[in-house]
Amino acid sequence: MSTDSKQLTIAPPDPDRPPLASNAFHAARTANTTLTTPFPYVTEECLVPGIALFQGDLGDAGMGHFHHTNSVDETFLCLASKGSAVRTGTLMVGPRSHHVGSFFENERDPENVMLMIVVQRQSAKGVRQHEGLTFHCHKCQNVMLDHEFDVENYNEIRGPVPGYFAPLETLLKSFEFGKEYNDSVDVRTCSKCGHVHDKFPMHVWGWTNYHTNYEASEHCRDLLIEATSA
Repeated sequence: MSTDSKQLTIAPPDPDRPPLASNAFHAARTANTTLTTPFPYVTEECLVPGIALFQGDLGDAGMGHFHHTNSVDETFLCLASKGSAVRTGTLMVGPRSHHVGSFFENERDPENVMLMIVVQRQSAKGVRQHEGLTFHCHKCQNVMLDHEFDVENYNEIRGPVPGYFAPLETLLKSFEFGKEYNDSVDVRTCSKCGHVHDKFPMHVWGWTNYHTNYEASEHCRDLLIEATSA
């Protein structure tokens, strides 16, 4: 390995993405969804941390479960947990295709709690980034609903809007995925064994909150731009 000082020099930060700091415990206080992003940088080549806070006493529906596939790696760091097989301090790189569901041994215990950070590095510019979300039948594991998508560049779609940062598309697509499943009893009926599933508890994951707040806040931004451009 060369020790040339020029090669070892770290480039200055991107002026469009100045360095920021956040405390995960503080950010979790105002989180309206799982994978809350404490920083607004989620586009190509960004390291994107998402904060996930879960608590017991989840009601009859529990947490629900689904399958997630991602073309980029996800690193998990558990900052604190109680009543879970995932212990405080656990750090791991998850498989690119993995189950997502209950972390608690008892979902009805209000004392159980978990705070974790999931970090992924977005693909480089021009490299396809692909994700998939799947619901399987609880009885026979038949695929109920498969929702695949390529991560888009929202900055290009939105255009040159002052102060705009793209949303985390995983959350917007998760909302679409959950809504399609919950809105149709036909989708929730297994085509193989006929088992009819309950609705997915989207309130536990916060996908609707994120989608609603994104749409409303961007509408407000447009109104401000319109008012100040007159």
